[in-house]
Amino acid sequence: MKKAKKVFRYLKARLQPASALPFFWHVGTPNFGDDINPALFNAALSKPVRLQTRRDRPHFLGMGSILDRANSASTVLGSGFLAPPVAGSLNPEKCVAVRGELSLAGIAQTEGVLLGDPMVLLSLVIPFRTQPDGPVGFVPHISEVSHARRLKIPGVKIIDPSDAPWRVI
Repeated sequence: MKKAKKVFRYLKARLQPASALPFFWHVGTPNFGDDINPALFNAALSKPVRLQTRRDRPHFLGMGSILDRANSASTVLGSGFLAPPVAGSLNPEKCVAVRGELSLAGIAQTEGVLLGDPMVLLSLVIPFRTQPDGPVGFVPHISEVSHARRLKIPGVKIIDPSDAPWRVI
């Protein structure tokens, strides 16, 4: 079933019109942090986005640990590194934001680069309640969902990050 989800997500992202904004994000195991890219940027920018697999053409890098994939055709919009980078090793076309200090250290041109995950834009798309009205939601790492469910912690709802992005939200 996960392989079918992956293929469906890939085709849906690739089959957008050529006029859609070209983005690159990780399309692997279904995972909220990667899968939310097209939905969030489409909603926040009021413009469709498509998966750009040719990274030698201009494209945006959205959320995820994909900053090591940046190149001279990339505009970085909040990506991060999975492992500590070599200081100043990347020189993307433009870098608007990176996930944090560790990611910033890997960028050659750091002046004016914002720190923060693009998920902060979510509040522009979906209004949130300020007072909780249900159980505490816990989103474990995708590799720990089964273990978290077995714990059966009272008052805690386990949220599976491999579910569809809007369902996770």
